[in-house]
Amino acid sequence: MFNKKGKIITGIMVLSLMFGTYAFSEGACGGAEMHGKMFKKMFKGLDLTDGQKGQMKQHFKESKEAGKEIREQLKAAKDLFRDELGKPEPSSKAIDAIVVRMKDNSVKAIDHRVNSMIQIREILTEEQYSEFLKKTEKHRFRKKASRNRKIGIKVLNNYAF
Repeated sequence: MFNKKGKIITGIMVLSLMFGTYAFSEGACGGAEMHGKMFKKMFKGLDLTDGQKGQMKQHFKESKEAGKEIREQLKAAKDLFRDELGKPEPSSKAIDAIVVRMKDNSVKAIDHRVNSMIQIREILTEEQYSEFLKKTEKHRFRKKASRNRKIGIKVLNNYAF
């Protein structure tokens, strides 16, 4: 097994994975108002039927609730990990159990995101989904460019300078 230093490094790596998963999970930023605006913007121009609009709203409502539960579980596991590491003599067995729990929760978050995308795919037609993918890619590029500007990297046609 790992020595104490190895467990700490493993724990830090798991925390990094957890934070990355959280960052890409639904509801990680913005709040209800931001999500409402994003919903309108992403689906504007897709010509959704009233039935599709209803299905999408229901999907996002259910997805938001499930995502919130997963994020709470991730936070609880992270807090347990911090508490255990903060003890004068952390227990290896306790850390192992917490790390397993953190990994399980990270997998749940990824599964949730994938299942959400599959459900969206089932609601939209081929043309609508194709247009939706174009919009999400454009959004992803803008978000990445915004982050790069904040740290001083210039981006032109997907190339960083």
